[in-house]
Amino acid sequence: MNLAEENQAPPRLGRKPVRESRSREITERVAKWKLTPKAQREPPTLRELARDLGIRESLASYYARRIPDSVDDLLARNQT
Repeated sequence: MNLAEENQAPPRLGRKPVRESRSREITERVAKWKLTPKAQREPPTLRELARDLGIRESLASYYARRIPDSVDDLLARNQT
């Protein structure tokens, strides 16, 4: 075992700590993308947005499904 191996922490198991999570960043970007009219979206597809964020398309889709389809729906959801 060399010196570099001795100083490394053992690998963590389970979820990342909140301070390391990118959940808020991803949610904000996906929400902004989803609430923008389709003709004005940049990037134009969810797949490209996922690539820009460095995440899998399935994770971007998960976040997109959790976000209402319109600002009115979003406001109504927050008022309840």
